Amino acid sequence: MMIQVQAAGWLGLASLCSVVAQEISLLPASGEESAAVDFAKVKALAAERALRPFVKRRSDWPAYWNDLTAHDYEKIKVRAEKAWWHEEKLPFALGFLHPGGAYRETTSLAEIVEGHAHELEWKADFFDYEALTIPNDTQAPPGYAGFKVLMPLLNADSLDAWTIFEATNLFRCVAPGLEFGVSSRGVAINPADPALEETAIWQRFWFEKPAVTAKALQFFTLLDSPSVCGAYRFRITPGRSTVMEVEAELTFRQSVTLAGLAPLSSMCWFSELTQPKPQDYRPEVHHSDGLLIQQGDGEVLWQPLDSGKSLRHSEFAADTLLGFGLIQRDRLFGNYQDLSSRFHERPSAYIEPVGTWPPGKLHLFEQPATDAHAENVLACWEPTTPPKVGQPFSLGYRIHWLNEMSVPGLCKVLASRRSQTTFTADEQRPNIVQFYVDYSQSAKIIEDAMPVVLTVDVSEGVKLLDKQVEKNPDTGGWRGIFRVQVPLSVESFTSNCRLLAEGRPISERWTYQWKR
Repeated sequence: MMIQVQAAGWLGLASLCSVVAQEISLLPASGEESAAVDFAKVKALAAERALRPFVKRRSDWPAYWNDLTAHDYEKIKVRAEKAWWHEEKLPFALGFLHPGGAYRETTSLAEIVEGHAHELEWKADFFDYEALTIPNDTQAPPGYAGFKVLMPLLNADSLDAWTIFEATNLFRCVAPGLEFGVSSRGVAINPADPALEETAIWQRFWFEKPAVTAKALQFFTLLDSPSVCGAYRFRITPGRSTVMEVEAELTFRQSVTLAGLAPLSSMCWFSELTQPKPQDYRPEVHHSDGLLIQQGDGEVLWQPLDSGKSLRHSEFAADTLLGFGLIQRDRLFGNYQDLSSRFHERPSAYIEPVGTWPPGKLHLFEQPATDAHAENVLACWEPTTPPKVGQPFSLGYRIHWLNEMSVPGLCKVLASRRSQTTFTADEQRPNIVQFYVDYSQSAKIIEDAMPVVLTVDVSEGVKLLDKQVEKNPDTGGWRGIFRVQVPLSVESFTSNCRLLAEGRPISERWTYQWKR
């Protein structure tokens, strides 16, 4: 790997030797970097690498970068005019993430020109350090922490971050007019068990240099962790929504408790459903407010997100899955009141399988949250038959990063709320929980000719007391209301409801897992 060496100052020759040694240790024996590179080669490299033990990238960084506070790290500015491909006026440009502070992992980057890969050099002048006082003997970081794809989003004169990939197996996109929020990963390994969970690393990226007329950016990447090694092909197309085509081939080194594929992660500290709410001036704080699932049999489920005192884990059968996503539906500023975070402008992310996925199930993990900084929500898919150790497992899908997602022809859930009356243990009376579910209107329903009814199902051991549905004149839709009795011995239960007209479903099926 080449590095730009300054004659004096904090980037000295000593850093060159350490970075080169680190990079050589990661090169395959066949010298893939100097050979022609395509996705077939990357898949072969991943399969071969999976036969060998995992090798962690260098972690003995110069202390200066590791010790940077968040405040000091923010002083490092990416120089947009130095972005890769910017001077060539190509439709996309690459800006690089500087290691340090919260970015504790690095990756390697290469450009493919006419089928051959060339390393992207470390260059200090990609960044503006003027606001920092860096000791003269400080060595360079051992690579980049990731990259940003830059392009004009709102006007032709701007150069905006559109896609971000971090070395730690994480990436996110936006669409025009939206802010970064929900994210995805290559794979989620044992996400329900903090003692066993792994953080896979994007070890290397190969970018196909785009033509001047290119409408999409394509690149390949190598993912690695103690349990799995994989090759990924990404093709990202901007537009009113951002469409990311993903093709993955994973080879597991060992069995895992849960291999979460096509994972999406987000943040939900509290919503209109959360009880009790934190003492915060904002009515709601979340990047996503629900999980949407579309099944091949026509069933469409919506589970509102929530944050409680303990982990909430929901599972959904997905034998014929058409898609799923973490969606931000509430777009009213008044429901957030946050001028800086702009939660009402966070994108939705929806996974669309390519080809026929085998039978499996969807997992939704909702961890407790104490602030708005942690991604405490994870949705992922697990095949019924786990990938076999040593055998490549292939999967294709599209991720749509967009404003909204719903299924045409069905009334969608607009909001979910609840009230709860709690009695003391001495009274030996059950809790009474009342749910309010607001649905949108539907042009296909004429209320007089097609009366709308609410169906409700609750777990065994919980008693449904009553239910009703009312027309909501403010939205033009309907509000479903039902009450349940929860015995003191019941720690959790699930419930679901949906609207019917003439015996046919006209809405999404709302589902929720209550925990004491």
